[in-house]
Amino acid sequence: MLTPLMNRPLALTAAVLVATLTHAEFPTAQQAGHTHTPAEAAAELSKARRRFSPELERIKALAGRWEGTTFRQTEGTTAAVVTYEVTAAGSAVIEKLFPGTPREMTTVYHDDSTGRLTADHYCNAANQPRLKLTESQGERLSFVLSPDSDIKADLENHAHELTLTLGADGSLVHDWLNHYLGRPAQERNIKLRRTR
Repeated sequence: MLTPLMNRPLALTAAVLVATLTHAEFPTAQQAGHTHTPAEAAAELSKARRRFSPELERIKALAGRWEGTTFRQTEGTTAAVVTYEVTAAGSAVIEKLFPGTPREMTTVYHDDSTGRLTADHYCNAANQPRLKLTESQGERLSFVLSPDSDIKADLENHAHELTLTLGADGSLVHDWLNHYLGRPAQERNIKLRRTR
């Protein structure tokens, strides 16, 4: 059943709604239980930004140079170097895959505003998929393409999934899965040991 308000022309309904909202009383921050000044709130937010997720702390512990091998069906097994550098007051880690080579790629790990680990991957496919942590179990950190990635996932070749295995024996394994035309396409496995 339509109410009298719903029968009115749209412009009149919008005008009534705006007038109602304009005169409505909304609680202030103090009334809502917040007693912080803007400066205090800013300081609290700054402090919260420096409380990093346990998963980011694990990535930060990888800082240094790692060497090993990479395998991809189309390339076979080749030598691999991966470096990790902590930056931005400890809030991010820069991973360089195959630095100094034509296939170099960079991934920046950081916590998003909800405290979840995110990996922004700057790929040699000339796109930048954003991967979100979906599982943190034991030695494994698993990431999947985030819906807010600025790529055409149904068309482009892109990194779609990543699993990092941080072995208790000091090893590090990357398992990447690329998608192409919206379907799984290629896998890459990288096995590494820290060299410094």
